[in-house]
Amino acid sequence: MKITNLIIAGAVALTLGGLSTTQVQASADDNNISVNNQYDSDGQYNGDYQVINGEVQTHSLTKLYNSKGQLASRSLQAGTYWIADRMLMSDGQPTLYRVSTDEWVKPSDVTFINPIGASLVTARSNANLYDSTGNVVGTLPAGVAYRTDQRKTVNGVIMYRVSTDQWVKATDVNIGK
Repeated sequence: MKITNLIIAGAVALTLGGLSTTQVQASADDNNISVNNQYDSDGQYNGDYQVINGEVQTHSLTKLYNSKGQLASRSLQAGTYWIADRMLMSDGQPTLYRVSTDEWVKPSDVTFINPIGASLVTARSNANLYDSTGNVVGTLPAGVAYRTDQRKTVNGVIMYRVSTDQWVKATDVNIGK
């Protein structure tokens, strides 16, 4: 099929031959790659989801839900990490992250972690290092480059991971490749 019309600027509209799709709102960053319609195995529409590439870390014992928002019979242990590949959306806001085939967690119960590929961070001056719960656990010396592979936001502050459970504030470092 030939695509006869494609507009990319905050919204996407496609015309395929004589069939037209509906307009969809789209947002993008380095890791969010598409917006799709979610259908379960019996063909029922469950809303819009966005394909993502990330992890979630549970804050406490975390309840699981199915794609319809119904409570599942299992939970995730506190402080555990899970791959998240989809984000269910409602009114442009994330409502659930998928961690299994049809098991989802609420954003309020987890911290979303964005993998960013291999980058280097260098502290501008000696910078505090924090663990995943926000406790100061050490110092990142000024001028020394450290490899980072993840970014997350904690209480509105962007942090970069520099070791297994050590994070530095983005405002304290220079980022480079």
